[in-house]
Amino acid sequence: MSQRTIEFGDFMKVDLRVGTIIEAEYFVKAKFPAYKLKVDFGPIGIKKSSAQITKLYQPQHLLGKQVLAVLNFPPKQIADFMSEILILGVKNDQEVVLLQPHKRANNGIKAS
Repeated sequence: MSQRTIEFGDFMKVDLRVGTIIEAEYFVKAKFPAYKLKVDFGPIGIKKSSAQITKLYQPQHLLGKQVLAVLNFPPKQIADFMSEILILGVKNDQEVVLLQPHKRANNGIKAS
C-alpha cells in the first residue's frame, strides 16, 4: 500500500510532545471502553484526554508513565468530557499499545 508523501514542513506543524500521566480513571460515559487521563506537559500545563487503552492498561499502572501526544488538534467532545490532546499508540490486533520514550524525558519537550 502506497502512502501519499508530505513535505517536512507539514510534519513540523504537528505539535508532538512528551508528557507524564498524573491521573487515570474509568470513563463510564464513553461509548467504547476508555479512560479519562490527565497528562502533565511541564511548562505547557496539564491536558486532558480520553484514551481507549483499557485492554492492556489498568488506571493505577498508568500513573507516572510518559506518553507521546499531539497537542494541536482541536479539542473533541466525548460524552460529557472534552478531550484536549491525542495520545499516540499503535493498534496491535485489537489492543492499543502506547507509544512511549525509551528513556525519561522532560515533560513538554517537543518530539522531532
